[in-house]
Amino acid sequence: MRVGLVFALGTAILLCASMALAQDGKLSRKQKQLNESGVKAIIDGDYEKAIELFNQSLELGELNVTYLNLGRAYAKLGRCNDALEKYDRMAVAPRVSSPTPEELYEILTRYRSELFDECPGKVILRCTPTTLLVSIDGAEPMPCPSAAIELLPGEHTFVATLDEQRSETKAETKGMSTSYVDVELDFPQQFSSSEPPPLVHPDQGSSVMGLVGWTGVGLGAGILLAATLYDALAIAPAVDDFNAAVERSDMAAAVALQSSIDAAQTANLVFFVSGSVLLAAGATLAIIDLLQDQPSDNSLGFWTGPESTGLSFSTRF
Repeated sequence: MRVGLVFALGTAILLCASMALAQDGKLSRKQKQLNESGVKAIIDGDYEKAIELFNQSLELGELNVTYLNLGRAYAKLGRCNDALEKYDRMAVAPRVSSPTPEELYEILTRYRSELFDECPGKVILRCTPTTLLVSIDGAEPMPCPSAAIELLPGEHTFVATLDEQRSETKAETKGMSTSYVDVELDFPQQFSSSEPPPLVHPDQGSSVMGLVGWTGVGLGAGILLAATLYDALAIAPAVDDFNAAVERSDMAAAVALQSSIDAAQTANLVFFVSGSVLLAAGATLAIIDLLQDQPSDNSLGFWTGPESTGLSFSTRF
């Protein structure tokens, strides 16, 4: 949970910085016609045509409202991953003045919520033993699938059977996410005693949190170093050339240099923000890992019975 909170905070900071860099866009007459036709196609249920029209509009120029409409068309067509990708592109695309960014963000929040409520999620079944037959929501039993299966959001019932033995497991599936469901049957007669299998705890090494933290520190520092070198080796000489052009009253050269300098500084600012977020998040995780005194939840177990032998490993972070 702590890893997720820290990196979610870092992602939010980076997203805000990217939105601050987005320039205001202007909807041309042709784009307006294409967007209006695309919206009408969505209302008429012709989602393929709507996608084609919105893509034509994007070829004329990227705009946040176009990405929002395109994502909606993909969602209506059932292409949830494509819809989510277009919704994410909307956040950094040039913004139109009407509807306002606040109005579009409110609509985007509702559309994204609908995706997670309506689109299927992926479920990976972990069967013990692997020879189980599994019935999902009363369907015909089938061998335990090795690949992920798609299920609509909500509670589902998994019934495992093997040699006239039966177990039932209920699990909640969330849209646009992957969940794991343990489906198992117990065979106590296969063990030499009723005691639980002994666990052998290995020596504890670096935790996952510490590894992620130091990786973030390294990546962040590397990005900041690259951005600093780029500023010194590329942007600074261009600024000197710009000042020289101004001094000799060469305004054509100065204007051309000013445009390239602005673009380079904007790109470099993104690198500075990204590096800072990674460095801060990584350092926070590394410090938390060093300060925590709880033992790792890693465990290694070995069990044996008359018909089978097994080795198990579990970890939690």
